[in-house]
Amino acid sequence: MPTRSSDVLDAAEVALDAVLEGKLDKAAAVMASELDVGQARAQNLTPDRRSAIATGARAELCRRSLFHFFKFGWHVLEPETPLELSWHHKLICDYIQAMLEDWIACKRGSMKYPRVQNAIFNLPPGTTKSRIISVYAVAWMWLRYPSWTVLCLSGNPDVAERDAMLCRELVTSDWYRSLGVTWVIRDDVDAKKKYRNSMGGERTSRGMMSKIVGNRTDAWLIDDPNDMYEVLSDSIRNGVNSKFNGQIFNRVNDPRISLRICMQQRGHVQDLTGFWEGKGDVVKVNIPMEFDPARVSKTPFGFVDPRTRKGELLHPTRFTEAFVASEKKRLGSFMYEAQYNGDPRNLDTGMFKRRNWRFFRWADTPISEMLRPPGCLQKAESPAVVLGYKSNGALDVDWMIITVDATFGSESDTASRVGLALTVGKHADRYVVADRSDVMTFPKTIDEIEKLYKEAKQRFPRNPLRVIVEKKANGAAVVQTLKKKFQGFVAVEPEGGKFARANAMLPGQESGNWYLLDDAEWLPELVEELALFGPGCDYDDRVDMLSQLHIFCETQLGALAKWEALAR
Repeated sequence: MPTRSSDVLDAAEVALDAVLEGKLDKAAAVMASELDVGQARAQNLTPDRRSAIATGARAELCRRSLFHFFKFGWHVLEPETPLELSWHHKLICDYIQAMLEDWIACKRGSMKYPRVQNAIFNLPPGTTKSRIISVYAVAWMWLRYPSWTVLCLSGNPDVAERDAMLCRELVTSDWYRSLGVTWVIRDDVDAKKKYRNSMGGERTSRGMMSKIVGNRTDAWLIDDPNDMYEVLSDSIRNGVNSKFNGQIFNRVNDPRISLRICMQQRGHVQDLTGFWEGKGDVVKVNIPMEFDPARVSKTPFGFVDPRTRKGELLHPTRFTEAFVASEKKRLGSFMYEAQYNGDPRNLDTGMFKRRNWRFFRWADTPISEMLRPPGCLQKAESPAVVLGYKSNGALDVDWMIITVDATFGSESDTASRVGLALTVGKHADRYVVADRSDVMTFPKTIDEIEKLYKEAKQRFPRNPLRVIVEKKANGAAVVQTLKKKFQGFVAVEPEGGKFARANAMLPGQESGNWYLLDDAEWLPELVEELALFGPGCDYDDRVDMLSQLHIFCETQLGALAKWEALAR
């Protein structure tokens, strides 16, 4: 500790020395003037002088410590809501601060490269991660390096705008100005989504899928890039990953030192965290709701999770055991594990286990080395069965059916998710030949059904073809439109809830009676969606289209076949 030439007690310096020595309790006590450090020298200090020194110590700590800045500045934005601090708040703040200070050191020439340039933090919802990364970290950095520029992104544009406004409210507050700030927000660049200070610092906010061309920055900060309602859609999820890889990652001022930090609750193995982690060159810190000693993150800065018992909760006074139990019930096992424990890789939490699927290939298709989706039995363990043809050229099956689950309103131009597949069956076995499920408008649905129907008739001209469509919602309109062009359209009335219908299909899948076309382009998405199916899962179109097929085969197909035989 450096010697002091003055006899005047500088409580700020004492507090900061205590922080540097790791004596945080002592530092806190000094700041609150609850401890007479150097009691003999402090006896002559008046209460006003002690209060002023404590205020100065607190201000200096805020300038030097992001965690204390967050802690003591919380009241500015949440005057009526007490901050419920936990160890994870300090860990996140300290890690981000280390990255920001490395960037400053690089700019000033004392470091060549930051120790960590790219980082992902996976945390449960409700842990104030957005407030730390998008609001307080930006405002704190402008205390240290006011010309710093940052691009803040979010999967929800409304959240991006909300945090931009909160950050502006913070940096223009009297409390923030009392920390020694001399710069001001410029009048000519002062909008909700973009504002600049008089030292050249700039904060820009955008939705994840917004146009970013032309924006370069010293750092970009991403908060929950994947919307939890859309992350299960391959097209939307892949769009986010493509946007990140092609238009965001390299939009930095200096590729050697510019920082990239992402805060995310997980939702899928190939959400932005999974995609970026697969590319490498990123450090991931996972802070789960329930501690798992086998999955503790290790980072260059060190990672200290104080928990020791498996299943120990992150912040038990805020997230109680009752709350956790209710969230597991509400979300279902898979989505809970993904969002709260940062682990979307659990392959066996949904109703339809990946390992229970069987696979087939066409007789004229050679065996490839392509891997099946994760969790499925691979080709060496479970070779594909061969589906061939009869002597008359017909596919060697008992029936061929296109199954459709359409959920939007009658003849609407509004896009909605539609389940659409071509299937065949022989005895108790069902085979999924093609899956065209996607987000479609009513006209698009009609076009896709018509296209699939024609393809099936062209490829399998000797096999009778039916189309079954769920009668509710838009199904009746689909049948009325297409039965004028093609034969074999049947409207089916679903009975029972979706879980009851899925449960009727489940024994066959568990017994190995459901086969999927090996190496099909649509295979991973179908397996993934059915693996996720359970309470709290919003995407169920493929489950509905297959379960209605199963029930139709069990209850109506035999009777229809008899009548058709009599008609012939």
